[in-house]
Amino acid sequence: MKPKLGKAVVIGAGWGGLAVAIRLQARGFSTTLLERNSHVGGRANIFSEAGYTFDMGTSVITAPSLIDELFSLNQEKKEDFIKLVKTNPSYHIRFHDGSYFDYNPQPDAMRAEIERLCPGESSGYDKFLIAIQEIFRIGYKQLGDATFLHFRDMLKILPDLLRLQGYRSVYSFVSDFFSDERLRMIFSFQPTLIGGHPFRVSSVYSLIPALEIDEGNWYVMGGTNVLAKELAALFLRLGGEIKQPINVEKIITTDARVYGVLTSSHEFIPANLVVTNADVITTYQRHLDLDPTKIWGKYILPHYALSMSAYLLYLGLDKKYDQLRHHVVSFGKKYRENLDDIFSNRKLNDDFAYYLHAPSKTDDSVCPPGGETIYILVPVPHQTENIDWYQSGPTMRNKIIERLVKDMDMKDIREHIVVERSFTPDDFANTYEAWKGNAWSVEPVLWQSAWFRPHNRCPYYRNLYFVGAGTHPGAGFPGTVNSAKATERLIAQDFKLNDHRA
Repeated sequence: MKPKLGKAVVIGAGWGGLAVAIRLQARGFSTTLLERNSHVGGRANIFSEAGYTFDMGTSVITAPSLIDELFSLNQEKKEDFIKLVKTNPSYHIRFHDGSYFDYNPQPDAMRAEIERLCPGESSGYDKFLIAIQEIFRIGYKQLGDATFLHFRDMLKILPDLLRLQGYRSVYSFVSDFFSDERLRMIFSFQPTLIGGHPFRVSSVYSLIPALEIDEGNWYVMGGTNVLAKELAALFLRLGGEIKQPINVEKIITTDARVYGVLTSSHEFIPANLVVTNADVITTYQRHLDLDPTKIWGKYILPHYALSMSAYLLYLGLDKKYDQLRHHVVSFGKKYRENLDDIFSNRKLNDDFAYYLHAPSKTDDSVCPPGGETIYILVPVPHQTENIDWYQSGPTMRNKIIERLVKDMDMKDIREHIVVERSFTPDDFANTYEAWKGNAWSVEPVLWQSAWFRPHNRCPYYRNLYFVGAGTHPGAGFPGTVNSAKATERLIAQDFKLNDHRA
C-alpha cells in the first residue's frame, strides 16, 4: 500500500470525476468520491424498465486508449472488465432529400462512400485528411491534456493556432475541401456532439474525424454505463471511497484555501484538496461564497455562452425494425438556420436534426427478444423564457414520432411502444445542477477555449481544482477524461510529486 499523501475529495462521479478519483487514489491520496445521484457516470446515466435498458447520455466511446490508461494504474486490462465493439458504420447519416451516407472513419471506406454519393469529391477528402492530421497532432496529442493557467500558455500556442487557421469555423474550414453541401454537413457536424455550433466553433475541432480514424468509434456491451460502473469498481479496488447519494451544499474556504465540503445533511468532510466535476458555473455561483472582489467568478462567468441542451426521448419497442442502424444522424432541410435558432434565437424549429441510438442492433441484452431499445436526441436551446418544457415536451415528442415514421419508415411505431420516457433541459438542471439546463457546459468557441476557458485550478483557492466539460479541454468522453489528466498534472506540481502519469 502506498503512503497516503493527504485527503482528497472529488465532487461528482461523471467521466472526469471518476478518472481523476482513480488517478489521485493511485497517486497515494486517500480519495473520497461524492455523487449526488444514485448512479455513477454523471450524464452517462442508465435506467431499466420491463426488460429494456437505456443509456441516457453517452453512447459512443471515441478514445478507448484513455480507458487503458486508467486500468493500467492498477496493473489491470480493460478487456477483463468490459467488452467494446466497433460500430460499422459509425453513423448512418440521412438527408431530407432521401439520400444517405454510411460514415466509416477508415479512409478507404470513406473514399468509396464519398464517390457513391458525390462522384469526384474524394480528392477533396484526401486533402482534408492531410490538413486534419496536423490539427490532430497538435490539438489533441500535444494540447489535449495540457494546462492553461497563464496567458503566456496561450501565447505559446498562438503561432500554431494561426498556422492551422484556428480562427476559422469548422464549417468554413471544411468547405475548402468539399463543394457538395451534404459533404460539408457530414464533416462539420461533429462539434454538435460536444455542444458546439459548427459555424462558430474553431476549426481546431476538425480533429474529431482524425481521432475517429486513429481510435475508432466503439460501443460498450451492456451499455455505456457499464463502463462507468467498472471505473467506479476500479476506484474501489484501489482503496477509494464512494459516498452516494450525497449532495454537496458548500465548498468550505478560508482566505486562499479550501478546507473541505459541507453536505446538505450538514456533514463536514475535511480535505487537503477538492476536485469538482460539478457544473463549473453552478460551482462558482452556488457552492462557493465569493466576495465582490472575485469579479470573474461572481459576475463574468455566469454570462459565458453556454452549449445547447437536448430533448431526449427513450422508447422501448416490442417490434424489430430492420431498417434501423445502431447510430443514425438525420438532418433537416436547413442546416445553419436550425443551429442559429438553437444558439442565437433560442427557439424550437420544426425542421430539427436528430441523433438516434439503437443499441439493440448490436446488443441483444438491452431489450426483450424481438424488440428494440432506442433513444432520440434533438439539440435544443438551454433553458430560456421562450420555451416552457411542460408544454413543449409533449409537442416535441409527437414531432419526433412523425419524423421516425417519415425518415425511417416506422409507420406503425405508435402501436409498438412499450416503455417511454423523456428528458428535457429542465431535467438537466434538476438532475445534474447544469447551469440553465445546458447539456455540454460552456460553449466550445475559440474565445472560451484553452486559457479563456474556466481553468483546471481555481484562481481564488490554490487547492481547488476542476475536471469535466466546463474546463480544458472540454466536453465529450475524450475531453472530460483528458481533463482529469490535466488536473492531475497540476496537483502533482502543486504537491511536489513526480509526474508519472499514464
